Amino acid sequence: MPKYLRFIQTDVTDSDGTPIVPYPLAQCDPSLQHLTWMYEHFGTPVVSNGASKLVVNFTREDLGRAPTEVLGIATVFEPFDVGALATRPAREQQEVFLARLHGAAIRGADQFGWERGPLEAGERAIRERDFVFEFFWKKPVASPDRRWRVQAFVAASPFPTRVWLVFTDRSGAEVRRVLLSEGANCPGGIAFVLGEIGWVDATTVRVTHENGRDFWTCTTEGDLTFHYPRGEREDPHGEYDLGRMYLEGMHVLRDEARGLALIGRSAAKGFRHAVRFLESRGRREGAGPGG
Repeated sequence: MPKYLRFIQTDVTDSDGTPIVPYPLAQCDPSLQHLTWMYEHFGTPVVSNGASKLVVNFTREDLGRAPTEVLGIATVFEPFDVGALATRPAREQQEVFLARLHGAAIRGADQFGWERGPLEAGERAIRERDFVFEFFWKKPVASPDRRWRVQAFVAASPFPTRVWLVFTDRSGAEVRRVLLSEGANCPGGIAFVLGEIGWVDATTVRVTHENGRDFWTCTTEGDLTFHYPRGEREDPHGEYDLGRMYLEGMHVLRDEARGLALIGRSAAKGFRHAVRFLESRGRREGAGPGG
């Protein structure tokens, strides 16, 4: 049985429990998107003696349901018109959302006998930081000659989340900051992107994805290159997948021209997914704004 609550998730559902599509929080101010993650970061772990995860389920109406706990997942049903939240000023949206999230978490704590202290401290920490969520990821790594240190820095606000490599000298002064990736807006996404950071030599860092296959190299001068072996072998499937990554800005920095070029190269080799993608894109663009 889990001893600590470590994970917090927010869902927005209809009265029958089905997710509301499109997701209402996506219509709100971008400054809201990181708050659940920030609350989890500063408000856990919580001694729970049973639950490892809390799901705050925002509903359109009061369902009259008490908090439940099944297989280590505690669910709190919280009536909250999230859709109407988007009509308020950005700062008010932050204040209201945090208040409702924290209130729901405290209801869960009272229902199940969890300690409230960490949750209260987490809510205070968010306000003390003025809703800004930035932090260094793990410890800095020294170069072989000890001249440099490199560490990842994550800025989860404003949305989308951005990840940098920060190079410092022997004195600890920042020398260079290189934007590595955008969009990974949860701990799991950041862990995947920053799977392992190590030095190739005295001036080059390698950042390997959690899959152990795909990686960046970055020099102390700021020269950044992403390596995707399946795409670099001129495999049409790999070229298509890498093209979609650049087109959508998934893990890598968005580069539409490069993405389309890779997909075009894949299509020229007959890869059907690439051919269909370009045909579909061509039909959408041909239809125009009113198509």
